[in-house]
Amino acid sequence: MNTKNILKASIAVALLLGSVACSDKKKEDKPADTSAATSNTPAKETTATPDKAEEEKPAGDTSAKEDAPAEDAPGEDDIPSEVEEATAVTPVKHDKKLPEGFEMDGEVAAVIGWTDKYGNNAVVFTLQDQKGKGEEGSGKLMLARHALQEGDGSWTEVRSFKELVDDCPFDIALEVFTGDWSVTDLDKDLLGEATFAYKAGCRSDVSPVAHKVLMTENGKKWALRGQTRIKEAGGSFGGDFKPDFKDGPAGGLEHAKVVWEKTVTESF
Repeated sequence: MNTKNILKASIAVALLLGSVACSDKKKEDKPADTSAATSNTPAKETTATPDKAEEEKPAGDTSAKEDAPAEDAPGEDDIPSEVEEATAVTPVKHDKKLPEGFEMDGEVAAVIGWTDKYGNNAVVFTLQDQKGKGEEGSGKLMLARHALQEGDGSWTEVRSFKELVDDCPFDIALEVFTGDWSVTDLDKDLLGEATFAYKAGCRSDVSPVAHKVLMTENGKKWALRGQTRIKEAGGSFGGDFKPDFKDGPAGGLEHAKVVWEKTVTESF
């Protein structure tokens, strides 16, 4: 190889080595691990937002003194095959006697009966004396049970209610009110609405006690809750209520107010 060619080769090798060195320098200047470069940076705190569908809703009146947990309401598949298709809700009179095959403890205070598209229905009210916890106190329990009659004559519970006046050393007031206004079909869905009222309390003087009007339909419940109205020679006092009729049947609240006025007043 002549001197000229050797010189050209040396220059080419020098240029190549310089290019490699420059490339390695750039690699060294660049962080090899980007996660390590940011590992000392505090992470933004995140708080999980609960699903609104799972948030607990405010509880309504869940006093055990008023009602017991409801069973599943009957559906179309629960209609006994022996029941003819109803064209109207029809009241059935039972007086103060248990319907045949209906089992319930206590003294029968009232019975509401009707037929609708699910067949024969009854709400039975009984009263039972209770022994109070104290030496002088006593009590009384009201039980109410709405049941649907099956094809074999037995009764299946739809919903039950109870009210307890306990440890009362004075006079117990516990009375159920029913009437020709107790059975309706205000929303025309061929399911009977049963409406009743009762007063409950313990008192030693002329003063109001708790008064309630309840309406139930196929396991659902709506209510007016307040106190009795005391009527005296000089006038009257009490009788206020608060309604709980969310998603009630059309006309249900108005009907309950009428029942309230029919049953709320006490005269002494």
